[in-house]
Amino acid sequence: MKRNSVAAIMIVVSPIGAVIASSSALAQGGPITTQGSINGVLDEQQMDWRLIMRDAAAPVDQIGASLQLEDDSAGRFAALRLNAIPRNGMAPAGMLRGNRFLRVELFYDLPPDAGPADLADLVGLQPLEAGVSFIETWPGNVERPALQFSSMFMPVRVRLSTLSIDGGAGNLVGDMEGRLCLFAYHVDQRGDTIVSEAEVLGTQPCVDFQLAFDTDFILLD
Repeated sequence: MKRNSVAAIMIVVSPIGAVIASSSALAQGGPITTQGSINGVLDEQQMDWRLIMRDAAAPVDQIGASLQLEDDSAGRFAALRLNAIPRNGMAPAGMLRGNRFLRVELFYDLPPDAGPADLADLVGLQPLEAGVSFIETWPGNVERPALQFSSMFMPVRVRLSTLSIDGGAGNLVGDMEGRLCLFAYHVDQRGDTIVSEAEVLGTQPCVDFQLAFDTDFILLD
């Protein structure tokens, strides 16, 4: 994938959809408040998540919902990231990880001179890249969950129906659907992540998903 998140203090995404915890699980502090929610269906299970507010100074992977203008060798793009925990799940200060953790990453190509005022134009557009990952069980003493459901290599349909910005924050509403399959992740001696299809009794488990989100977000520099 072209867009890969850079290592943060606690959680790394490499490639899109692969959620890996680093060895640092120390709390960053700050109040635990809710930005918004995600609800939907994975396979036939109805699930509800909440997005945790963090200060804009926190690492991006510790913020429930954020939108950021970024640049790489291919040009300018907008990165929308949603990190969610179950509605009744635990969220120690500074931590966004645990059982049934859900991550959404959407990347939209923008003109080279695009600024914050242009982000409202994302409504109705399909992202260039989209990734969804889900961890059924994340034992507290495991730094890197080896098994993760991911949309890797599969298309995800996304629709942003509302996106508004006021200063350094905003609100967005949207929905998405696609398919998640089970993958196994291994970090080799050089620290590179090796990804392979995870089979159970000769079959790779896959499930369809439909998600809807409604949340405030932080606009990052």
